[in-house]
Parts: sequence; structure tokens; C-alpha cells
Amino acid sequence: MAKHIIIAFALLSLAAQAAARPATVVATIAPLHSLVQGVMGDDGDVRLLSDARHSPHGMRLKPSQMQALQDAAVVFYVDETLESYVRKIFKALPESVRRVPLAREVLPPRDETGDYRFDPHVWPDPRFAASIASIVARELGKAWPEKHALYEANAQALIARLEALDQSLRERLAAVRDKPFVVLHDAYLYFAHRYELAATVVADMHDHGHGHGHGGASVRELHEIEETIRDTGAVCVFHEPQFPERMKNTLRELAEDTGVGFGVLDVLGAGLEPGPDLYFRLMENLSTELVRCLSR
Repeated sequence: MAKHIIIAFALLSLAAQAAARPATVVATIAPLHSLVQGVMGDDGDVRLLSDARHSPHGMRLKPSQMQALQDAAVVFYVDETLESYVRKIFKALPESVRRVPLAREVLPPRDETGDYRFDPHVWPDPRFAASIASIVARELGKAWPEKHALYEANAQALIARLEALDQSLRERLAAVRDKPFVVLHDAYLYFAHRYELAATVVADMHDHGHGHGHGGASVRELHEIEETIRDTGAVCVFHEPQFPERMKNTLRELAEDTGVGFGVLDVLGAGLEPGPDLYFRLMENLSTELVRCLSR
């Protein structure tokens, strides 16, 4: 009997601990998931909504993903201009679900910045990532006030790690600051500005194969890319893992024809293990690939 009582108390204790652990937190994309998980630490598992192998633009959710949003206490996302699918979905969520648009939170108000152009791709700048960590700690603290000090401590540790990453990237990318290159997705504005890189965006193609139907670049777009390579003296042209295979092959052929390097940049973390280290690996991969291709 005593043994059964001890087991019963142990099970009740474990159940109470599990109930106290916040596990109803959702992050829409892998880089945000990594930062949010870093703030939560061992206190709970953050649900990653979308697969990094696919673009979040125009994403269609499965029933299980819809259910995750319905059950969430907090949803961290970038912005409705990036994850456009949330506009309609959020209208159907319970009022109890806290929705946190992180890009709007970390960027300055438009009326205070002159020629400031809003772009939702904030996470490739570690300074904005550090701001995201502070916001996540604040919002999690609102949801679970008794855990506020833990989240703040985790956020400060994450911010220190992000500051070290920022310095490392600045030193690594200094050697290729004067090397122009072409990207086909308007996701590198803040990254390029932070590290003084000479990036030119041509024919924003993030939606190709996700609603365009053909999965490849048009003749006009290819001409525009080739013209930009020539006009800017670009050393490399980069594609992304989320682009269709047909487009990748076309861009590779174009690079060969124009005599420039060909590389892969990935701001979503395709192929990386989700978790608190993904953001750092993603940023290191970006810098490594840039240096590799631009040093040719």
C-alpha cells in the first residue's frame, strides 16, 4: 500500500510539473523558432509551424498546423506581409491567443525614418535578433508571470551570444565588402546593410513555384539578371533552397554563361535541425557561402 501511495504521489508530482511547463507557444518560421526556443530554454518546447524547405509566402496550413494555432497561448510571427496566410487565419483564432508580429516590434516607426522602407526580413541582422529575444521574453513573461525572471535571464544569455556572433560575422565578411553580387529574393536588406555588402536584388522570385505555375524564370527575368550582372560587375549570383529545381538549373547555366560564381543562400534554415542553435548555424552558413563564392 505504501509503495502504491508513493508512486501515486510521484505521478501527481510529474503531472503538476508538466502542467506548469508552458508548451503552447508557436513560432511560424525556423529562425524565429530558434530564437524563441533560446528564450524559453528548457522550460518548454516551442512548436515550429512551417517547414524551412518551403517559402512561408502563400503557405497553406494543414489541419494539424491549424490546431496548433488554435491551442496556442502565444504565436510569434514575422509580419502579415511575409506570412500572408495569417491574415485570414488569425480572425478565426480565440481572443486568448496572443499574436506577436515581431518585424513591426523591432523596426522603428515609419514616420521617424525619412526614406525608411519596411521590409519584414528582420532576422538576418543579429541586432534585430537581439531585440526579438527581448520581446519574446516580455511576451512569455506576460503569459506566465511566474517565469518572467527565467525568460529574462535566458534572453540576456542569448543576446550576449548574438553580440558575439555579430562581431564574428563582421570580421569574416570584411574581406568581401567590395564584391558585388546578385540575389533573387528581397530578404537581405538588413543583412547587407549591417555588414556593408554590395548586394543587388533582381526579379524577386521567392514565389516562383508557389503559385506562378511554371517554377522557372521568364525570359524577361533572365535578361534582367544577366543585365544586372554585367552592369554591377557582380562576382556571384545566388539562389535559395526554396526555389524550384528547374529555376536552380537555369540560374546555374546563366552563371556559367556569364562567367560568374554560383552559390546558395538560405535565410530560412532548410536542412538544419530546428532548435536554439539553428539561428547561429544559419547565419554562419550565410557568411561562409558568401566568402566562398565572392573570394573567387
